[in-house]
Amino acid sequence: MHSGGGREPLTPCLFFPSSPKVKKASLEAAKTLNIPYLIESSSTNGEYSYAAHVLSIPALLLERGSCQQYLQEWIQDYENDIFLLLNHLKVYQYIPTQPICQKTIYLTASTEGLWYCDVHENQYITKGQFLGHIENFLVIQLKNTTLKKMVLFSTTQVVCLLKKEVH
Repeated sequence: MHSGGGREPLTPCLFFPSSPKVKKASLEAAKTLNIPYLIESSSTNGEYSYAAHVLSIPALLLERGSCQQYLQEWIQDYENDIFLLLNHLKVYQYIPTQPICQKTIYLTASTEGLWYCDVHENQYITKGQFLGHIENFLVIQLKNTTLKKMVLFSTTQVVCLLKKEVH
């Protein structure tokens, strides 16, 4: 596991060795993990790639995180991937659970203006937490009214909210 360099923004990805002796086993293991990009690598000078190309040991290099940051969600994703890998290797039985949202709340505005969002996707919010505001000469605050929920998506743009449909 790795999280890029100190000044390197990083898209989560996984490198697996191109060595013919271990490529298939490494790729099969890689496909079981929760990572969006799998990259075949012919590199032989890293620890994982040396083990694969020289010693014929299947290996993976999982990259998640960036810029010397420590985000709890990245740690949780790494933990989940470890359990998925152990399950693939038949060392530990692990069946991940998929959360099911049974009630979705779509917030609407009672006034016109520009919406500035202060929450982001995959963030838990709590009762009374500030979600953002609308600017229209006055600043109006909207608050969450439930105890604990997950923000599934939000807008990162300024959105103009109108009471009437514009034609």
